[in-house]
Amino acid sequence: CGRTLAMVMASVHVAACEKDGGLVGQWDLGTAFAEPRCLGRGPSCGGFPRLRGGPTDCHAYWPLGGWKPGRAGLSIRSMVELCTPERTRVLKAAKIDCSSLQTSSKWQRARARLTKVLGSKEQSLEVMGVLNANGTTLGYRGAKRAFITHWQFEALRDRLPQRNATCPWLVNARYLSCGNASTCGSWFSSVILGRDDLIWLNYDLSDHLLTRNDAPLTPGITIWPTCKVCGQLERQWPLSPFVPRRLLLSYQGNCQPGWFSSSEVRPHLRRLFTTQRDANRIHWKCSGPSAPDPGFEPDEYVRSFDADFMLVPHGDNRFNYRFSEAIAAGAIPVIIADGLTLPLSQLINWSGAAIRIPEADVLAMKSPSELVARLPTGHRLQELREAVFSLSNQYFHGVAAATRELALVRAARIESAERQTKTELRFRENERSNKHPQTLQVADGNSDVTIWRTQRPQADRHNTRVPLSHCSPQTPAADCKQSFSGGQDDCFEVWNLATWRPNGDVFNDAHVASWCTAAQTTLFRSAGIECQSLRTVADWKRASSALESVGKHAGSLASVSVPEVLTFRSERQAFAFWWKQHALRHQLPRRNSTCPWVVNFGGFTCGNSTRCGNWFDAELVRRDDIIWANVDLGDHVLSNDSAQLSPGITLWPPCKRCHEHSDWPHHPFKPRKFLVTFQGNCQPGWFNSTNVRPKLRALLSGQTHTHPRVHFRCSGPGQPDPGFDPGDYSSTFDSDYVLVPHGDGRWNYRFSEAIAAGAIPVIIADGLTLPFSQLINWTQAAVRIPEADVSGMRSIDDLLSRLPHGVELQRLRETVHEISAQYFYGSFRLARELAVAQSVRKEIQNRQARA
Repeated sequence: CGRTLAMVMASVHVAACEKDGGLVGQWDLGTAFAEPRCLGRGPSCGGFPRLRGGPTDCHAYWPLGGWKPGRAGLSIRSMVELCTPERTRVLKAAKIDCSSLQTSSKWQRARARLTKVLGSKEQSLEVMGVLNANGTTLGYRGAKRAFITHWQFEALRDRLPQRNATCPWLVNARYLSCGNASTCGSWFSSVILGRDDLIWLNYDLSDHLLTRNDAPLTPGITIWPTCKVCGQLERQWPLSPFVPRRLLLSYQGNCQPGWFSSSEVRPHLRRLFTTQRDANRIHWKCSGPSAPDPGFEPDEYVRSFDADFMLVPHGDNRFNYRFSEAIAAGAIPVIIADGLTLPLSQLINWSGAAIRIPEADVLAMKSPSELVARLPTGHRLQELREAVFSLSNQYFHGVAAATRELALVRAARIESAERQTKTELRFRENERSNKHPQTLQVADGNSDVTIWRTQRPQADRHNTRVPLSHCSPQTPAADCKQSFSGGQDDCFEVWNLATWRPNGDVFNDAHVASWCTAAQTTLFRSAGIECQSLRTVADWKRASSALESVGKHAGSLASVSVPEVLTFRSERQAFAFWWKQHALRHQLPRRNSTCPWVVNFGGFTCGNSTRCGNWFDAELVRRDDIIWANVDLGDHVLSNDSAQLSPGITLWPPCKRCHEHSDWPHHPFKPRKFLVTFQGNCQPGWFNSTNVRPKLRALLSGQTHTHPRVHFRCSGPGQPDPGFDPGDYSSTFDSDYVLVPHGDGRWNYRFSEAIAAGAIPVIIADGLTLPFSQLINWTQAAVRIPEADVSGMRSIDDLLSRLPHGVELQRLRETVHEISAQYFYGSFRLARELAVAQSVRKEIQNRQARA
């Protein structure tokens, strides 16, 4: 195909060219999870899910677990391998022609007939389960399972064309359980381990050999086991990470040994818990084998997930569905399955979200208390619960399907990169040892093509909790109470000042006296009003009307202790400023700095520092027991972008349209209709704080016709731009980028709407603080352009040149999708509450470090 493809997320590339059949440069295989055809010359895929990558991904996906041979069944070559002399002899005695058994249905019927002839199901399974000419028995649970292994083997060997290792097949095998090394045959090492163009997808990368936990892993990616009950409980799960659970530890299910005698952990746990029930918060019920445990109720299964910990012991295989169900419910999985690989380990640090106990340790236990003693408590328990909640919300709720697809693509990139790095190291080692180098495409010092490398993350991005100092002995007990549904170590308290009102809307004499300055008193008397009588919102509004009736501007009501007018947008806002000031001074008792107030201030815009008065520094900045929460920590001073910020955390701006659109967020791999968009008002900012929107209007309104993928429409001031249609607003978010320029304030709703839609925000608002910056690295998910740079632009191309493209654009889209899935879909309210708690902890830690 004669071209170099960019490989993955960075400005790095790999050579990727397929000589036979041409290279598909994108996973653009139709709608995700609904594509009926296969890629290139690959075998039929049976309508299983498709995976799409970004424009620089060149992998191909093949769901081997769902592949079936055509109507003719297996090839003659495979039938020769299946019809060993011993099997042919036994089948011929039962008047069955082995060479005619080319389909699974015929294989099944032959096994049933053989059972009648031999009088033993076990003997017939033994005959029909022989894999190779050496006569070894697979011991599959059914003849169909043995036959499936053959058709998978045939497909891998004969029907899957070789690809360049940099553009590998992703082979979804699902099951490859064939017992132990002797029964798998030599084909395992030659087909599964021998091809460097295969990345395997399976529930357990060691699933092919259940009886050997030290065997080489299938090289690939572990995917989430099926969650059978998740769909039924979408609205109930996940449970809040801050709500106490009904149970400490639970398990309900079958307690038989593992297939091929691979594990005895479930029978041992049954004996352990059945004979010694010494904990009232432990739920253990077995459904079999033989009779169920006393009190076993199938309907209790779902309720058993209301637990801190869920046991996930080795079952038939190492993996089982209970793992995914535990994560989806927000319960911490306790894995007792040696050798089990965990989902997406290239991306998730499972040491921060699960507990592992070796099977040998469990088999040596004499009582349940020994197992309970291995479970974390206190701070570590809360850490685990929060990490599991984040994984649950991201991968099982909201837009989980697209998020899983994105995660799988990212894991495949990492796996490919690690293989390339190993190949390069082997190549150089061979050169040093004067051995004949391998014939592989690798990077060298003279090439302009380099291999992309990714380090595995050292910590799960979800595990963001930091140690929090406990309250000191001198801290009043009332100040250390648990609040805001935080964890057991949290002692901060949230106060929503934005909605606070004084009792009965009445202020005390001291506060009324503070705003009734001589200038204010004179102003009111000119309208026949005594300032001292203005104690409620209703009084304040009547005074505003009285002033206007005598030709005075209502903004005069905002005059503080200086003659200068604040110019609030309404008398209600001016009055709200006063009652918030009053609340801070008189209603907010002092707390220990390690157990601070988290004050949600809401909108608080009072112009510039002189108009805010001296109380700002005293009340907002100097109190170390207040952590401010606002949509912009610089919102109090709009006209000074370098002013001191309110010390605290930034919240998400409201998103007015987030839940009106079923197509949000747009898929991270789906091409967008627009490149960059904006639709809204183009007036200057309050208090003359910015002119960036009028400048953008002058720059873009007349030039968008030359760029069909640029949409810019202003609704005002003055006449709307030609072509402006309010009904188009939502469609403008089907864009790679959405402009988020400084509006009335620095922040605006468009930022949250862009993230919710999966569009990259282009922020043109100097001094704007971004949501949860303690947790989110916004340099990986947004573009910032200084307002002064916009003033210097002369054409639309000047703006477009500042927007990343190619690999960097795709990386931004993927990161935005992750943030969108976590904070705007699924259990997003709980996710935001968790983010507040984690951000507060980091803010406290930073303050302690500075102190």
